[in-house]
Amino acid sequence: RRGPPAAPPPLRGSMGGFYTTGEVRSEFARLASEYPAWVGAPAKVGSSRNGRDLWVSCVGTNQGRCLADRSRPTVLYTALVHAREPATVMCLVQFLRSLLSSAAAGGAEATHLLAHRKLLFVPVANPDGYAWNELHRPHGGGMKRKNGARSCTRSPDSADDGVDLNRNFGHKFGYDDVGSEASGCSEMWRGEGAFSEPESRAIRDLVQTHAPEVVLHWHGWGNDVALPFSYDWRAPISAADLETHQELGAEASARNHYGVGRAWESVGYPVNGEAGDWSYAAQGAASFTIEVGNSRDSFWPPPSRIDPIAAESVWAATYFATAAGPQLQLGSVSLATGGSAAGSTQLTLVVQANGLRAVRVGHRLCACVLRGSTLQASSGWADEAASPSASSLRRHARGLSDEAGVGQLGLGQPGVGPARCEAASVCAEVPFLRARTSAALPALSLSLPPESSDPWAELLLTWAPPAGLRRADARHEAAAAAGAASTHSARGWHARGTVRASRAATALAGGGSAGEGSSGGELHVLNRTTFRVDGASAPSPAPPPFP
Repeated sequence: RRGPPAAPPPLRGSMGGFYTTGEVRSEFARLASEYPAWVGAPAKVGSSRNGRDLWVSCVGTNQGRCLADRSRPTVLYTALVHAREPATVMCLVQFLRSLLSSAAAGGAEATHLLAHRKLLFVPVANPDGYAWNELHRPHGGGMKRKNGARSCTRSPDSADDGVDLNRNFGHKFGYDDVGSEASGCSEMWRGEGAFSEPESRAIRDLVQTHAPEVVLHWHGWGNDVALPFSYDWRAPISAADLETHQELGAEASARNHYGVGRAWESVGYPVNGEAGDWSYAAQGAASFTIEVGNSRDSFWPPPSRIDPIAAESVWAATYFATAAGPQLQLGSVSLATGGSAAGSTQLTLVVQANGLRAVRVGHRLCACVLRGSTLQASSGWADEAASPSASSLRRHARGLSDEAGVGQLGLGQPGVGPARCEAASVCAEVPFLRARTSAALPALSLSLPPESSDPWAELLLTWAPPAGLRRADARHEAAAAAGAASTHSARGWHARGTVRASRAATALAGGGSAGEGSSGGELHVLNRTTFRVDGASAPSPAPPPFP
């Protein structure tokens, strides 16, 4: 690993504090120079109405074949679909900066994402409209929204000219004149036909070529996250797919507290011919639009608001990258008193594949007591002679505390110090889980020592990914994937388990998602939880805030 990189320049440009088109190019060139192993050179994917380049940057560890790689879970990020929303490109750049700097500093989650995801960035999706604003209002404030098409008879090349690119996509194009409009002078003119514009065709081609699991479009403003379908409140969508979008959207907005819903629920009006509706309907991608900034910020926030707005969507963009692949979470914990020994409690854990790809076979979930009880393995669990030592667990816990605070993981009490297992772990193998399904593990027994006056037991739950995939397991996974028939079910992410993951029980720190090839010695904390073992009805301590 190289030494720590130099501090990045301020997130500022010369157009009212926002980047110009040239400054966006320069920033991506700087990032590619500073992080050549992770950031690819811009690749042209088309030309705008007026001949400007449309380009994408591919980010991941497999530079040299990043764009050609079809094996990794993929996320497409776009900004400046609407040219008068410059905060969107600042958000995109800030997310990329944060990811790269965290990985350079050894951050486990960022390193994991760069090694196991393909991230596609289209920072200027509407170069003609943005260039018009730059020319006519070089100090910021340009209000051209649409692209460079000539469409309005009142005056040539005006702010009223152009096609609204977010009304030009192929799903329910021109569905009505409420969610888009037929007048060429309207801000919401949908164009002459679906995909009539080269800019929308470029995004379409990227989605069709790279088949992203998640598509995220930055827009402004509203402090909300919109999801499909947005063209009509009566639009049919399966309950499972709607629940998946709602759950992922809620998790992504857990830190910025943005509203989540379809456009008519969150933004307040329907949208047809919309990019997210198309990428979900045509390609089965989980698709989201995040509207950044509040009503006081409007389209051109003051420079003092650039950093706060950009910071608000970093977690959301990171979460979507994590959720695009396999993601093992603790779905629920249930307790039943009256086990085989007096004062014992039966503990059942439900694990959930909460991401958009399956959690493959070979993962082991291990539990160890940190204080106050003894843990007895039942059928399906075994003492793990080769499990990480207590010192290994302590080292891992200290590493996590730098990023998330080990005391903040899951339902554990904050501030209780580093993890120290009192005895060897017991481990169970996690079964193959298709995306968005769950499984209960065999029950464990917790018993209080006879001399103990403390009714609480604290557990540390960890998982270790498999070192490699056995041939029989590969056949199992291939057969499971082949069982899906439709465009959506080919991904398998619409299949739902019976347990919804608890936000308080989710720990993404410490390596991101389970299910991907890793070294056999890799260890990740899944949850740290305190239970009352003696069967008393006293409530559990309140969980800490989600970090």
